[in-house]
Amino acid sequence: MTFLQCSWLFLMSFGLGWRSYQQCNGSMLCFAPDLVINEERMKLPYMSDQCEQMLKISNEFVQLQVSHDEYLCMKVLLLLSTGGSQPSRII
Repeated sequence: MTFLQCSWLFLMSFGLGWRSYQQCNGSMLCFAPDLVINEERMKLPYMSDQCEQMLKISNEFVQLQVSHDEYLCMKVLLLLSTGGSQPSRII
């Protein structure tokens, strides 16, 4: 179950970065078409640290000028790499 939760968390965060890059050029967080968080809302208490970290992903996409094909390849690599983060069981 933990593996699935981590995989989905990574994919959702990565997808948020991609949407923010595509729709707002990395300047705002685009959770959905009707839920865009601008800089003013990011400065609210308890949101600034999380939003800052999430914006780093989309800012990297902007800096690297990532294409959709490259994004899909990175998404596959992300999925494959989450399998190694399982703690080993000691018998």
